[in-house]
Amino acid sequence: MTFVHADMPITTNVAYGNLADIVKRGELVVCALKRDYNQFFQMKVKDGYIGEDIRFASELGKALGVKVVYKMLYETYDDVVDAIHNGEGDVGIAKISYTQERARKVAYSEPYLISRKVILINRVATAGKESNTLDKVLNTPSARIAVMENTCYESFAEMLFPKAQILHESEWENGAIKKLREGTVIAVIRDELRIKTLISAQPNLLINFMPLILKGESDSISAITNIKGHSLISYINKFIENDYKVLTGKEVLDTYKDYVK
Repeated sequence: MTFVHADMPITTNVAYGNLADIVKRGELVVCALKRDYNQFFQMKVKDGYIGEDIRFASELGKALGVKVVYKMLYETYDDVVDAIHNGEGDVGIAKISYTQERARKVAYSEPYLISRKVILINRVATAGKESNTLDKVLNTPSARIAVMENTCYESFAEMLFPKAQILHESEWENGAIKKLREGTVIAVIRDELRIKTLISAQPNLLINFMPLILKGESDSISAITNIKGHSLISYINKFIENDYKVLTGKEVLDTYKDYVK
């Protein structure tokens, strides 16, 4: 697998996204995030990178019988979506979760990882209350909930708690979690990988805050292709169905626990 960074030469004038062209070209060009902050999915190690995005891209390339070029040029998830929409690569593999806005730009594969959505909530807010009153606690005009911007959790929180004030944060620990600790927000919502990793590193959080897994709500991570890439998305879906081991959030936590700081 070749990792292309901003200061490396990039192939231009190439038609991306067509299965026949990929096989003929002998390489699968993957648009990915620029940095390795994407824990569990794209982590820098001595010999390159590891993670679920890396595993999926590598195994997809092997199935196609081509080299994988991992184009690490993009700052945000939406930047990766736009890159695939604009034809800058064959496939986007960058912890991309589904939103309706993104689905108007690109085609989604079946999930290659399924995590759960979790609310980390101030214990005082739920003290003495039944668990089924979560809506009464959070779905009020006075409730302030933090989510990460440019993620599916923005629209999810607004849909689940339409009366609440949703704060869109650009930083995790220095933004959303800091506000939770300070009492500026009553809760944060994110995937179980981030929440459980945070609690593992800072177990004292459980003194004042409680994680609640939202039953029936999953954060499905998929590959994306250009909308015109029908043959490629069909191939990827069959690959996931027949040849790929789709992991749960718990399995990912267990697999990469020794690599996550």
